[in-house]
Amino acid sequence: MHNSKLIEILRKFDKKEINGFYDYVCSPYFNKEKVIMNLTEHLKKSYPDFKEEFIQKEKVYKKLYPGKKYNDSVMRNVLSKTMRLAEDFLTLKEFEYNTDYYRTILSLRGAGEKKLEFLFSKADERAKKYIDSLPYRDGMYYFLKFMYEDEVRRFAMRKESRMYLKEDNIQKVADNLISFFVTELLRTYAVMLNTHKHNFERVLNFDFFNGMLKVFEDNIEQFSENRYANLYYNSIKLFLTEEEEHFDRIRELTRDNYETLPIIDRKNAYVVQINYCAERVNKGDLDFLSKKLEIYKEVLDRKAHYEGLPYISHVLYTGIAFAAINRGEMDWAMKFSNT
Repeated sequence: MHNSKLIEILRKFDKKEINGFYDYVCSPYFNKEKVIMNLTEHLKKSYPDFKEEFIQKEKVYKKLYPGKKYNDSVMRNVLSKTMRLAEDFLTLKEFEYNTDYYRTILSLRGAGEKKLEFLFSKADERAKKYIDSLPYRDGMYYFLKFMYEDEVRRFAMRKESRMYLKEDNIQKVADNLISFFVTELLRTYAVMLNTHKHNFERVLNFDFFNGMLKVFEDNIEQFSENRYANLYYNSIKLFLTEEEEHFDRIRELTRDNYETLPIIDRKNAYVVQINYCAERVNKGDLDFLSKKLEIYKEVLDRKAHYEGLPYISHVLYTGIAFAAINRGEMDWAMKFSNT
């Protein structure tokens, strides 16, 4: 049992989560089998070491079924059910961490399907406030807006029992869906191009790339307010053309929209700029040494290097230190290294 998938999952739990999982299993809403409650209690007591003498299948079986001969089929069944509960518990935890996001749509759908207009009205008001409060304007922002407009339209059609609406929001449904797809495609292709550029062993499919890029450029005014999409569009153009105007545009978009970028994209936007500076320096344009260090300092000032974690990556650490040394800023490099 010490090599079971269940133990592998439970090893990843912290103390609060292992206690929460036990409470979850003991809730009759989620589980009514006493043997699984007993197993979970035993595993909770064995946490976090899960020493073999406590979790060996045969010994655990004796605790669960005193006086009965060991039956591997029964034991595996109990373990399988407990592992499924552990998976469900993790799903519920994720829901709790993102309650507002999921509730925005599910509360609309729940009230809408029952045609409860007063509940739908309240859910609609909460949904609009929540969407307006979102700090990030990435693809998921537009996806949530698409889902919201779609639920509003479905409710209106149920309420009026008709196929066509006098005041139809179908255009908003379409616009937000398009914004979601365009934004995510640009982001994904930017990552793919960067991977392709630095990893020649990876074979990637770009069949839809040129068509997607043309559609965006032909309708670029429609996406003028979508800063996230424009950030990745200019990253793509920089990868393809190496023209400095796209570097400058990325610098501008990153500075002006930093707070609306998700944490991972804040760092990625700077990585694109730093890599471009490194390429220009390698081609002999030493003016980009100072620009590279300037960008690194901006990364530190804005704490973009942490990426939501309590530490800095070793790659970024050495990159910053060498950038300062190459510029002759030895005191700053020493202070940074010590800090």
